[in-house]
Amino acid sequence: KAKEKVEAEIAQILGPRWVSRVVATTLAGEQPADLRLSFAVTKSARAKLEEELFGKRILFSDKSPEQADC
Repeated sequence: KAKEKVEAEIAQILGPRWVSRVVATTLAGEQPADLRLSFAVTKSARAKLEEELFGKRILFSDKSPEQADC
């Protein structure tokens, strides 16, 4: 496959909102036979994501409990 097509596939794989924040990729080479993909998980980004997804969140609402039950 051409490098552009491989890059497009990588972008699609990393498409979900959090994946590209955590996984860093590098595609080396120009010819299909020479293409090499390197990837790594960024530890600081992963830690931040874990805190964001699994940390505590407080939701505020201007509705009374009676209104919320409707």
